[in-house]
Amino acid sequence: VMMTLYDVTALDVKSTLTYPSDNIKGKSAVLNCAWTTSGSEEAGVVNIKKNDTNYFTCTVYRTNSYSCVKSVPTSPDRFTTVNGVGNISMTIGNLECLDEATYSCQVILFTPTGQFQQADTVLRIKIPPSSPALTIDQTEVIENSNINVSCTATLGYPNVGRIVWKTYQNGILFTPSPSDIIISSTN
Repeated sequence: VMMTLYDVTALDVKSTLTYPSDNIKGKSAVLNCAWTTSGSEEAGVVNIKKNDTNYFTCTVYRTNSYSCVKSVPTSPDRFTTVNGVGNISMTIGNLECLDEATYSCQVILFTPTGQFQQADTVLRIKIPPSSPALTIDQTEVIENSNINVSCTATLGYPNVGRIVWKTYQNGILFTPSPSDIIISSTN
């Protein structure tokens, strides 16, 4: 009786993300999926996943060429792949908040048992807060009357900003009585 044992200890899979560190909404991120195998092992299939959902399934041919197809037909055209020897890169263009996720690179060996290894990496989206815009409804203010002042701003993502109100009288910072101020917030 002849028995063949397959050992995946020589399979090494790495998953890395490259993206701008500051305001990345609207920019691009690149997930690089790289692997090495022993001389007797061959990668057969590479799956690129977002939160455990396959986005691309790539068949690896013995000639080191690849064929990648989208596994999720509704995945936006913002997701594209580029193939190299021993690696596949997925580019996510025009990043959105919904792209924040755990991305995985799963390499399945070309063996009867289909042994695999997976490496994960996390993409965190950042959006800086916007500059606040201040508006006052009244064009003329009468002393001891009420006025409405609005401040509009995007706080960023994750919520990193906050709006701080300061009151000045004749150019000097002062603290009015809390009963004189009503602050409301809308999202």
